[in-house]
Amino acid sequence: MFLHPYRLLLLLPAFLLGVFWLRHYAVPAGVSADVWKRLGRESRPGRERTVAFLRWAALLCWLIAWAGPRWGMERIRVERTSYDIVFAVDCSRSMLAEDLPPSRKLAARQELADLIHRLEGNRFGLVGFAEDAFVFCPLTRDSGAATLFLDQLQENSFPRQGTNLSKALQAAAGLFPGKSSQGARLIVLLSDGEDRHTKPVEVARQLASTGIVVYTVALGSPQGAPIPLEDGGNLKDSKGETVMTRADDKTLTEIALTTHGKAFRLASATDHLDGLVQSIQEQDRRRVEQELSSRQRHQYAWFLVLGLIFLALAQLLLPRVKG
Repeated sequence: MFLHPYRLLLLLPAFLLGVFWLRHYAVPAGVSADVWKRLGRESRPGRERTVAFLRWAALLCWLIAWAGPRWGMERIRVERTSYDIVFAVDCSRSMLAEDLPPSRKLAARQELADLIHRLEGNRFGLVGFAEDAFVFCPLTRDSGAATLFLDQLQENSFPRQGTNLSKALQAAAGLFPGKSSQGARLIVLLSDGEDRHTKPVEVARQLASTGIVVYTVALGSPQGAPIPLEDGGNLKDSKGETVMTRADDKTLTEIALTTHGKAFRLASATDHLDGLVQSIQEQDRRRVEQELSSRQRHQYAWFLVLGLIFLALAQLLLPRVKG
């Protein structure tokens, strides 16, 4: 196998050149072998023909070396530089609100798919949460697999409804291996932030002490919107009044700042997370992994050396010029 097989096409003109060289030193038609032999005592055509052949062989060897011959296998250690990023996605019923078209849930899924694509090469994990938090995808470098798990984030997968940001942060942090010295560990928390009964900022403070950085994305508008039901109509409270869900970016911003991260907002169809991608890429602390990989061994050196040997022999056989 060759690294650049198309370069072997140059062997064709090289063969034609070799035929020309060898014919140049062949016995001419109509000249007897004895006459050619006697002439050869002064011109030494046999030796010159051998020199031409050796030079031609050296040229062929170098062309083959240039094409990058490879065979046999070798194990090499490859270093990968990447981030560990866990996406924690709100899957509570309030994510059905349509103040962020087509809905908070669908808009978050579209942005997440784009984030995974743009940050490809890193390791991704996925946590979904409502009142409880569950791991949908452990850390993986397979961005395609991480994207497929986005389709499993459904509000009906969570029997207990609500928004528990504390459990979400704890579940996301549980996916990270080792200590903070091993590199950047990032959580991207996507939610409307309507957590009324837990203390996520205290949890964020604990994560910050271990070197985990949290970026938050507030989904929805401060004005709010009703929560649509599958059978039509909107969700109502015990008094029969329509429930309005509003994005609480105050709590989300406090979580981000506590962990030295940044807060972002998706409130309309024109909002995107370019700033989030840039902030992640500006992180200095990186996780460096070493992996063993197999590859074919490069063998061009053999042909380089063989070509040099042929050329050296040709130089030794050159006829001496008498002064």
